[in-house]
Amino acid sequence: ADLDENDAGTRIMEIVRHLGRLEPGTPYVATIGKFDGMHLGHRFLIERVKARAAERGAGSAIITFDPPPLLVLRPGEPHMQLTCLSDKIKLIGGLGVDLLLIITFTPQLAAQTPDEFMQHLTRHLRLILLVEGDDFALGKGRAGTPAVLGEIGRRLGYAVETVPRLRASGDEVSSQAIRQRLDGGDVAGAARLLGRAPV
Repeated sequence: ADLDENDAGTRIMEIVRHLGRLEPGTPYVATIGKFDGMHLGHRFLIERVKARAAERGAGSAIITFDPPPLLVLRPGEPHMQLTCLSDKIKLIGGLGVDLLLIITFTPQLAAQTPDEFMQHLTRHLRLILLVEGDDFALGKGRAGTPAVLGEIGRRLGYAVETVPRLRASGDEVSSQAIRQRLDGGDVAGAARLLGRAPV
């Protein structure tokens, strides 16, 4: 596993690219997502993960994918990526997270049901709480909504907490909204939703 030190040098984030390299005994509060742009909404979600982990004496984990799912699911179609993996790692590392798990996204992974994905994940990661946006979904056909993941969690030993989508100056904060602003030349609007200048 790689280690990444944030700018303050006070916290080291473990970076794991293979589930088999995880220590199965450590309990984690986690969130799963693409985290493209690492915008204000992503940071709000990650702060919630850190707070819940601190309350439970657990580690905080961010689970993301490489390559970005749309590049695998819709090859050849144009897709504006807001942050490359190295920038994403740097931005997440600066937030004081304990673990960044980067899962290789493949057509085989995309074909997994939510149950299959969560079973595989929890065999290696001791997940006690999954924190997601209320519009989150994963797995084949995006069937893994928070409600479905909560049902699966009752069997696999984790709970699910949802957070509403963040709004900034009345606008919903999302990667899609940021892309639309950049497409329209509204760099200032994109920066407002990102919480920083686009990288």
